[in-house]
Amino acid sequence: MSEINKKIAFIHDDFPGGGGERVTIDVANYLSSNNFKVYVFAGRYLKDRLPVDIPMGYEVIELPERYVETSMADARAMINTIKEKNIEVIISVGRNLLYTDEIKTATGCKYIFALHSVPFWEKEFEIERARKRRNHSFGSKMEWFLISYPKHFWFKKAYRKVRNRYISLYNEADRFTVLCDAFKNDLIKGLNLQPENNKVRVISNSERPAANLNLKKKKQILYIGRLSYVDKRVDRLLEVWKKIYQQLDEWELIIVGDGDERSNLEAQSQKYQLERIQFVGFSNDTSSFYRDASILCLVSTFEGWPLCLTEAQANGVVPVAFDCSAGVHQILAPTRVNGVLVPPYNIDAFADALLRLATDEKLLSEMQKNVIEKSSEYSIERIGKQWVDLLNEL
Repeated sequence: MSEINKKIAFIHDDFPGGGGERVTIDVANYLSSNNFKVYVFAGRYLKDRLPVDIPMGYEVIELPERYVETSMADARAMINTIKEKNIEVIISVGRNLLYTDEIKTATGCKYIFALHSVPFWEKEFEIERARKRRNHSFGSKMEWFLISYPKHFWFKKAYRKVRNRYISLYNEADRFTVLCDAFKNDLIKGLNLQPENNKVRVISNSERPAANLNLKKKKQILYIGRLSYVDKRVDRLLEVWKKIYQQLDEWELIIVGDGDERSNLEAQSQKYQLERIQFVGFSNDTSSFYRDASILCLVSTFEGWPLCLTEAQANGVVPVAFDCSAGVHQILAPTRVNGVLVPPYNIDAFADALLRLATDEKLLSEMQKNVIEKSSEYSIERIGKQWVDLLNEL
C-alpha cells in the first residue's frame, strides 16, 4: 500500500449543497487517488443529494450542530477529530469560522480559506438586499433614499464591514485561494497586500467531462441554479423570454432548481402568460438537461466562478451570460467564441443576443464545438495538480 501523502479535511455547512461542494467532491477524489487521505466536515450530511455515479474517495464526518461557522460544539468536534486522525491541513470552503484560532492552536494544523465567489461579494449582497426592501412600502422607499443609499454609497459602510471581515480571514489563513488572477488582484488591492509576497493563490474550479456527450441538441434554453433574488435574478430571464418567445415558436425554456423565489417566478410567468416554459425543481442529476439543451442562460447580478457555465461548455451547451464578473468573463471570453457575453444588466441586449444565437444554426454549431474545447482547460487533472502543489507547499 502506498504511503499516505497528507491527511486533509474540507469544511462545509450542508454537504453536498451547491457548486463549492461539487468541486470539493472532484478535488477530494483526485487527491485520494494521489495518496492523500481526505475527510469532509459537514454541518449537515445530505446523502440523498450526492451526485449519481460519482465515487466517494473521502470520508464525511457530520458535526453535532448545524452551525459550522459559529458553534463551539462543532469546533470542539473538529478539534477532537483532527487530533484523532492526525489531520494536517483543513480547508474552509467559504465558511467564516468563528473559532479558527482555537482550532489551529489546539491542533497545530494548517488552514486554507478557499473563496468561491468574487472578493468582497458580501458588499453587493447587502446593497441588493436593501434595494429589494425599498419596494415593500412608501416607508421602505424613504428608508432606502434617506438611510440605506447614503450609508452604502456615500459612507461605504457595507464595504468597510466586509473588508474588516476579509482582513480577519486573511490573517487567520496560512493560504487564501481565489478563482482567477483578477480576483487575486482585487484582494491584493482591497487588503493592501504586497503584490509579490502574500498568501493568495489562484486555483480555478474544476470541470468534469461529459459522460455521454450529445451533439444532436433539442431547441431548449436552460437555466440551472438556485432560485434566489439578490444574486441570481431569474426574473430577468423571464423578462427576456417575454420579449422573444413568440419569435422562437419551436423553442422552450427549462428552469432547473429551487429556492425562495420559485413561487414568485411561477407567478410572474403566469402574469406574463408565458408559453413553453417549465419549472422542474431541484435535481441531483442535471446531466440529462445538459445533454439535450442547446443554450444556457445566466442573468445574475454577481457571480464568482459559476459552475453552470463550465458544465454547459463541457456538454456542448452554449452559455449566454451578463458580463458581471472577471470569473464569468474568463470562462466565456472572447464573446461569440466560447459563449456570449452581454453588458450588465441590459435586458434588451440579452434578448437580442439570445434570439440571434437561437436562430443562427451555423453560429450555434460552431460555438458548440468551441465550448467543449474550452472546458478542457478546467479538467480535474490540471486543477487537482494545483491543489497537490499547494498542499505540498504547506
